Amino acid sequence: MRQIGTIAELRAAQRLQDYLIAQGTTCSLDESDAGYGVWIHDDDQIPAAKATLEHFLTHPDDERYLTARAKADALLREQAAQRKAARQNTVAMSRRWEQRGAGDLPFTFGIILICMVVFVDTFFMANEGGFIELLLFSKDTTWNAIFRDHEYWRLVS
Repeated sequence: MRQIGTIAELRAAQRLQDYLIAQGTTCSLDESDAGYGVWIHDDDQIPAAKATLEHFLTHPDDERYLTARAKADALLREQAAQRKAARQNTVAMSRRWEQRGAGDLPFTFGIILICMVVFVDTFFMANEGGFIELLLFSKDTTWNAIFRDHEYWRLVS
């Protein structure tokens, strides 16, 4: 962002700003002791903006500067509508994580409950048998018990 010049009067500076915006040049005004500084946001647009400023300073009442207000307003409204549409298409993931899924809670609770039952049975009732023997791959470390007793779930568990 660079300043290309200063204009003493506010209305004249606004006319130039409107014309530059209508031409597609992004710019802004900054008030200072010497007047209103004209700042160009894109460095690639500076040469054309300087030429426009020089012409404006010699012909401030040219018809193209006087009629640029309507075109600049229309362009600014269109850009604001595009920004609003873009904001509506964004998804704030932080808010999405706060929402609870209706189907997630029972499934998660069921998994936690199963883990608790297996834990309690495995560590507190190990001497009494229970789930631990059913979950072992094979009691005699061979595959014979699995196929003989048709306990195929042991391959998965």
